[in-house]
Amino acid sequence: MNPRFFTHCVDCGAKLDTESRKAFRLNPYVKAGLVIGISVLLLVFVIVPFIQISLHSGQTFSEDIRNKTEAEAQAVPEYPASQPADNGKLRIQIMSARDGENTYNSQKFFLVTVFLQNLRSDGNVQVSSSDLELIGSDKNTYLPYGIASKVQIDLRPGQTGSADVTYVIPESVSGKKLQFTFPGEFGMNVNRGVVVFDLQ
Repeated sequence: MNPRFFTHCVDCGAKLDTESRKAFRLNPYVKAGLVIGISVLLLVFVIVPFIQISLHSGQTFSEDIRNKTEAEAQAVPEYPASQPADNGKLRIQIMSARDGENTYNSQKFFLVTVFLQNLRSDGNVQVSSSDLELIGSDKNTYLPYGIASKVQIDLRPGQTGSADVTYVIPESVSGKKLQFTFPGEFGMNVNRGVVVFDLQ
């Protein structure tokens, strides 16, 4: 059979008419069968394995994050409120923790008095209000309005001081704990120690 684009016969050289050069056409059922067959092969050998790998990777990633979070939570040392904690540069102790007046929308003030001491012989230590998070038994966290009406306290070498930290929390919050993150070196957030004080 001569290819459809030939104008003369390959064997005898005679001129081919348009009828004998008719294009080869696939049966529509054969086309549909090929499309379905290729789709099934793609589904079985590409899409399904990709989905399984993605699900497994996502599950493994989620488990890794959960395990890391649980390990980090277990690694944070917890102290009674009256016991001081330090990282060799700064000491903190909870002097008192008490409920204040009710505000609005079932909210109330909660006041924590902290004692701070710069243990360094050189260099100031800055404690920010955001370093003092209040955590309820429901794991919700609350940031204070400030430390003694300031955003941060700057302690000179050897300096001590106490200050009130004010929170506004729902009246229903129970099991309160204070999480303190020690200031980083030169304002850096890497390798900052964390301690938790049980305020009950």
